[in-house]
Amino acid sequence: PRVETNSTGIKAVLEQSLQSYDKLPMLEIIFEKFIRQLSTALRNLTSEPVEVTIEEHKSLRFAGFFDNFKNPISIVVFRAVEWENFGLLILENNMIFSFVDLLLGGKKNISQALPNDPERILTSIEQGLTRQIAELILNELSHAFDQITPTTFNFERLESNPNFVTIARPGDAVITLKLKIEIDEQVKYVDVILPYKT
Repeated sequence: PRVETNSTGIKAVLEQSLQSYDKLPMLEIIFEKFIRQLSTALRNLTSEPVEVTIEEHKSLRFAGFFDNFKNPISIVVFRAVEWENFGLLILENNMIFSFVDLLLGGKKNISQALPNDPERILTSIEQGLTRQIAELILNELSHAFDQITPTTFNFERLESNPNFVTIARPGDAVITLKLKIEIDEQVKYVDVILPYKT
């Protein structure tokens, strides 16, 4: 019984410390500014009405983050230059396909009309567009953080396998931001992950 109590006690302490990461009021202000700027930037890029909202903002352990994702996804590793550390940007491949259609003159809602191979890897054109979208998002995130401290987020690389993006230890706490992007009558999601040590 004593071992169980001890384990439960340790778990409670760990969960308590994880909850304390939620209490970062300036981060909420930064994220609010970020989604306003990102809506405008995506509207200018696509010439379509775009609405970006925060779907979820929470803290969790890095090890459990990728359990909620289904392949295929595009994982952008970015460097926080002034902080000398890294973060992640998760883009659904379906979102990339939608942006390809919008920007390269494809039919509207083509993703609903054509079957999508869930295992298909991105072509070089789609990877280039993924980088362009990621850099746009990171640029707006940098500007949002500038109100507190000069911050530069630089695109490092694009991955599709979560095993190659270990920017934190499994037990490290991370702050996650899930963005809901409504564009061209479709709803897409983007996730931003910042390890607490970053």
